[in-house]
Amino acid sequence: MRRYLLGLLLPLAVYFALALPQLDLPGLHNDEAAEAGLQASQIISGGAISAFRDAGITLGGRTFPLMVQDYIGAFNVYLPLPFFALFGSTVFALRLYTVLIGAVTILFTFGFVTEAFGQRPAFIAAMLLATSPSFIFWQRQGVFVTSLTATLTMAALWVGALWAKRGSPKTAWKLAALLGLICGAGLYAKLLFIWIIGGMVGALAIINLLVVARQFINAKTQGRKDAKMISSWFGIRGLELFPRSPAMADLAAFGMAAILGLLPLLTYNLQTGGTFLSVGTNLGTSYYGVNNLNFAENLRGRIDQFGAVLAGRDHLWYLGGSFGNAMWETALRLAALAIVARALFRRQRSRAPLALLLLLAFGVIQTSFTVSGLFPTHFSIFAPLWPVIIAVACEIVFDPFYEPLMIHLSGPPLSFFGNWAFGWLGFLNMGMTVLAVGLGFLWTQDVFVVTQYHLALNKSGGLGPHSDAVYRLVDFLEENADATAPVAAMDWGFAPQVRMLTNSRVAPQEIFGYTWEPDDGFSGRLAEVATQPGTLFVFHFPQETIFPRREAFDAYLQSQGWRGEQVAIISRRDGAPVFEVVRVRR
Repeated sequence: MRRYLLGLLLPLAVYFALALPQLDLPGLHNDEAAEAGLQASQIISGGAISAFRDAGITLGGRTFPLMVQDYIGAFNVYLPLPFFALFGSTVFALRLYTVLIGAVTILFTFGFVTEAFGQRPAFIAAMLLATSPSFIFWQRQGVFVTSLTATLTMAALWVGALWAKRGSPKTAWKLAALLGLICGAGLYAKLLFIWIIGGMVGALAIINLLVVARQFINAKTQGRKDAKMISSWFGIRGLELFPRSPAMADLAAFGMAAILGLLPLLTYNLQTGGTFLSVGTNLGTSYYGVNNLNFAENLRGRIDQFGAVLAGRDHLWYLGGSFGNAMWETALRLAALAIVARALFRRQRSRAPLALLLLLAFGVIQTSFTVSGLFPTHFSIFAPLWPVIIAVACEIVFDPFYEPLMIHLSGPPLSFFGNWAFGWLGFLNMGMTVLAVGLGFLWTQDVFVVTQYHLALNKSGGLGPHSDAVYRLVDFLEENADATAPVAAMDWGFAPQVRMLTNSRVAPQEIFGYTWEPDDGFSGRLAEVATQPGTLFVFHFPQETIFPRREAFDAYLQSQGWRGEQVAIISRRDGAPVFEVVRVRR
């Protein structure tokens, strides 16, 4: 037990040391506030709650949201509430919650790998995950990437391993029900959890097709042509499936519990039909211009993104630089090669590692289809898998009983450590020592990369939509906005943060409209606020603009014989302007 706790606590200590510093940086992103922080602060304050599509459960005259987007559930609205109650409506409260969710992910990863493969690979996987640059900085902004899906992924794998190894005929259905509940909750948390379910189904289908074919060939070779064999070919009776053959009670419990986990999503769609509308509208070509029929090109782009995410480079540019650990791509290729080779040679205990590798492969392939954009943040759901795959592959060398052939290929025992001396790492030979040193370099380089990002972040404060200039905008509006006049948000990316961090004392109205060009109603919305004295208009500078509205704004003022007066410029730490605040002069 002491060794078990040490193997878990050390990765957690490293993780907290790397994840907690300067937690308010980068700046609070629009999605962090819009999909969690704003509603949580409204619930705590007792005010009206901004429910997405006005759908939810009405209690005491307040509508508690079921979803925060058509494909994202409201877990991140309710789970941070204790942190908001303790620390107020702050960035620290929101991100402390997501960092702790990351710790739970490490815990579930350790538990799953311990159950399925042993404590040594569990420790290696947890240590590698605890220092992964992508994992660290995604967890700090966990709402932005819906990092809870990775937590539920590892929970599902852990419960699945328990069902496969420990479930007795009397208790297996309970574990199957828990697995179903987790899968349903995962889909509710974010619809892309379907990539995990699809990956699991694909992996198990491939492995079990081989199992069935092998059993059929063996039976035919032995001359078995009885009815039992024929029935087993068309059903599950008589088959020894991987990881175990489910009973009907298991399947029923899984299905009913999955529906229970999906209840909030189903209720939301009974009220609005939003998920079906969103998926149907974006199935061919998405809002962000992704053509889902262009599979090959999308997959090539996704594979490039996966390599960048694996190394922790490029996609974290907004922290102030792009660094990376190039060792990861080589390490994963070698691990995949070792796992596939053992499976091809039908070595003992080769199915579970192959299932994990196939899960990741099928998952990445499925990411080529999306109802949003081809965003690298989508890979956050898979973040624990590559450390697990590396750790499991290492057992081929570290455990002589796992792959006896490696005893002869890894060199003689090292007398410095004692001849064939057993310990926590087992006996040591040259191959084991080289592998341990390689893992040490991989881990150390990740720590170095995370440190580089922290230094860059401290200097930049965050770039693009993640700039900490939003905090200075909040301070300016709190001090200068007229309580009786509106504040008009003329672009996406800051209104929810202002509302959250001011407890809605300043509540910018997003009048720009979520279309790439001004829609038919834009001029009417603009006229409504422009005619009110004291209105402040907040624009992004051109290099930061998402929905350009400045030209239409200036044209409207000119048509009225008015002019815009610049009130303030809000800049990044390096002096580059981000926001412009404008007042109308008649």
